[in-house]
Amino acid sequence: MKIAKLLCGSVLAALAIVACKKQQNETVSNQLNQADSTFISLAGPCNSSQVQTANLAISKSADSAVLSYAQQILAEYSKAQTDLKVMGTIVGFTVSDTIDTVHATIVSQLQTLTGGTFDTAYIRTQLADYPSIVTFYNDEIKNGLQINVKAYANSILQNIQLDVQKADSTAGH
Repeated sequence: MKIAKLLCGSVLAALAIVACKKQQNETVSNQLNQADSTFISLAGPCNSSQVQTANLAISKSADSAVLSYAQQILAEYSKAQTDLKVMGTIVGFTVSDTIDTVHATIVSQLQTLTGGTFDTAYIRTQLADYPSIVTFYNDEIKNGLQINVKAYANSILQNIQLDVQKADSTAGH
């Protein structure tokens, strides 16, 4: 009887240790590391920049393919920003809507263009921007710690890769 009690006590102690270890690991996976923080800091302004330039394209485009592309970008990145803000609230990180100075300059330059010149410049700026966007999304997927942030990056990256293809085909039509 003493052996049974001792064995039962040992099993319960082992289960308690495993449960604590599991809870500790889950806590770590819900914390932001540097890659997560950097990603969220870049993703918010990126989404906002895409929304601003897409709105501009919708109002200025003379090409139906560019207009269609811009409408798709507006829908995707508006949703991406909303989702990012929700996730930011969950993980305790404030998401910025302010675009960086490089993209603010691009918006200012695009505002001065019209017609086919605008369409060409808009698509070229999109294509030029995508490699850096893909890089920071891939960095989050590879180096991020927080599971929600990584899942967000993975889902949005799939859309970005399709957007690159559509921008490329729009440029070539």
